[in-house]
Amino acid sequence: MEKNQYSETALRTACYRAYHVLHDEPKIFDDFLASSLLTGEELTSHEEQMVAVFKSSVPEFAANFPDDSALLSFMMQAMAAPAITFSRACYAEDRLEEALGSGVEQYV
Repeated sequence: MEKNQYSETALRTACYRAYHVLHDEPKIFDDFLASSLLTGEELTSHEEQMVAVFKSSVPEFAANFPDDSALLSFMMQAMAAPAITFSRACYAEDRLEEALGSGVEQYV
């Protein structure tokens, strides 16, 4: 991988986490750094791509939403990938906090 090239999975995960922090309540995981890892253009581009893929996959269902923002909100709440991303991050951070509380000094 060349310098300044990032995996699509890493970018997608950062986008999920940033969207969650900026828009969702209640928060499963409050990743206050996620949005600083992306430019506004990267976040917007990812969101637009997600909506476009959904609309082309199930246009009849997508037509039930008043706008792309409402569709994106539904997608982020209903799709498995974002929920798994938040849950996994929350679980790992909770375990790290427990480990630090019981004397662990190194985390890899």
